[in-house]
Amino acid sequence: MKTELRKIMATVFFWTIGMFGVQGLFAQVISLDFYADNMNRQCPLSITETTKLTKAEFAEGNVVFHIMAKEPDFNIKELNNNADYWQILLKDQYDKSSGNAKQILKLIGDNDANLKIICKGETSGDTAVCLLKNEDLKSIISRYAVNAGTSDKELLEKTIIILNGCSPMAIGNGIKMTSGSIAENNVILDCIIDENVLDMDVFMKESGNIKKFLLSHIPLNEAAQIMAKQCVNNKMNLMFRYQGSKTFKVVYIILNYSELQKSLSK
Repeated sequence: MKTELRKIMATVFFWTIGMFGVQGLFAQVISLDFYADNMNRQCPLSITETTKLTKAEFAEGNVVFHIMAKEPDFNIKELNNNADYWQILLKDQYDKSSGNAKQILKLIGDNDANLKIICKGETSGDTAVCLLKNEDLKSIISRYAVNAGTSDKELLEKTIIILNGCSPMAIGNGIKMTSGSIAENNVILDCIIDENVLDMDVFMKESGNIKKFLLSHIPLNEAAQIMAKQCVNNKMNLMFRYQGSKTFKVVYIILNYSELQKSLSK
């Protein structure tokens, strides 16, 4: 297989599962179909100049990534002629991959699922399918084990690290989360507001109602519950720091420790 295609395929593989891995932060409590659904909502997502992720799903025991590739830069026929390349790539590059990618691979393995990647040529419509069977995944990820004794603080710190690795990410219409950090007794989530979509003055005026919405949303969203629980377990507040893209005005919305506790009890 040509060197350039190898580079593209390495980027496609580990970028895709690494991005998907941000959902894997909550591997112990949320199902694979939940992760796939969250990832699918972000599609289409550019991977390289010649590839993009168009769909993610969990179907029939498979986590499936659908990738659209530009031809002739991405040679579907060549990929079909090297059907074992994905397995070789995973074995060779696993130790060099991000914690995000390792986390989602472990999650897939632990749930007795397979990983399927379907690449489709944008012009020809030709497809190449790679299926990484569960037993193959398990044999590779056996070298990587999540420490069951991880403290609440360590878990929160790892969450922030992985979150930053996948940022920026869209979290609402006109809102992107750009980074996360921990400062004293606060978990801080920095967000940028696209002022072509949202008026910063209106946002500031409605901050009280936005806070109420955020608190009311926690019992309804599993990912929000886990973040809230991590804050509570560490006796920290959850602070959203919103900044306007043009005016650079900043709005702080703080969900304090006791408010998070109360919301989780509902």
